[in-house]
Amino acid sequence: MNLRLVSGFSILVLLLGVTAYAHNSAYAVQYSKNDVRSVMENYRIAIEKARADLLSSIGKANSDAKASIQKGIPTEQINAASKSSIDKARQDYKLAIEKARSDAKFALQQIILSIGPNKQSSNQR
Repeated sequence: MNLRLVSGFSILVLLLGVTAYAHNSAYAVQYSKNDVRSVMENYRIAIEKARADLLSSIGKANSDAKASIQKGIPTEQINAASKSSIDKARQDYKLAIEKARSDAKFALQQIILSIGPNKQSSNQR
């Protein structure tokens, strides 16, 4: 009788363990999908902001050039000023893109670490 009781209890514990693992794994996948979506959304927003800033800076440089032409400033001086401000805007754009990428990579690494190596390998199958 004790053998049946022990084997029944063992089977019950095994079934509960499998059920709990499946539930935890599904929760981790759902949790990470939401986090990955938010990381993707934050990355998209950062890229759009960087593009808007670049276009705004280029527009400002063009309007400054038009205003300088009306003031009678020499063309070489206007071109140099426009070129330098546009070059700075492009550099700022590249830095913003690189920062968005590094932030996204860091956030994804944090998600991977929060899931853990066992759950990560079982989810990849």
